[in-house]
Amino acid sequence: MEVKKETWLHEFTERVSPLRISLPEGLLLGVITGLGYFSAYLSEVGYKAYFHLPSMYADISVNTLILSVSIIVLICLLGILSLQVPWIHQYGRFVFPLLIPLSLWFVTSVKMGFFFDWEHPYKWWGLCLFNVAAIGVLFECLHRRRLLAGALVLVVLVVITARISGELVAENQQWYLVAKRPQPVVVVDTYKDALIVAPINLQKRTIQPRYQLIDAKGEPDQALSFQPMRVGPLRVENR
Repeated sequence: MEVKKETWLHEFTERVSPLRISLPEGLLLGVITGLGYFSAYLSEVGYKAYFHLPSMYADISVNTLILSVSIIVLICLLGILSLQVPWIHQYGRFVFPLLIPLSLWFVTSVKMGFFFDWEHPYKWWGLCLFNVAAIGVLFECLHRRRLLAGALVLVVLVVITARISGELVAENQQWYLVAKRPQPVVVVDTYKDALIVAPINLQKRTIQPRYQLIDAKGEPDQALSFQPMRVGPLRVENR
């Protein structure tokens, strides 16, 4: 009789789960992908919320999705290594709560061009402290072989971090596309094939929350001429 070879994931779940729950590889990949989509969506919602745009205009870009999934895969990979490799299992719960938040901070900084507006520093410090605490709890759960509790902590970590980081990117973004027509307008976001523009005060670096959708594939005679300008960080009037 042929003996069925156990997969690596089955062996992994048998070792770490106190409830002995076996997860197929397809389900695990589906959960990671779904969580990546959800975190990318929350990041877009946070970005648009800063500009008073409704969540119905949240449009997930490929770059945001790849970035979100990559971060989740990295955390999951480190979690697996902390369970499989003895020295990582011993010291990972002390190292990763500092290493992973620094990595997240670096990735967010790249999106903002390493510019930080410290007008509201409590958001930065609050997010950093939350990440350190949540990742510390996550790897402590893995150290104690509590896989389900660790998965719950990971979901909460991803959801809150994605939502807040999206708003932080909007608060600190510097470069925008600006059209200098009689009333200057700035592109604050995109939705499908349309540009979302708003009137801008270049001196005060503020925008009015009166948005228009301009078809990016419109007729040439109706097109606006945009140029990249360093006009941020922008503030929304009456905010």
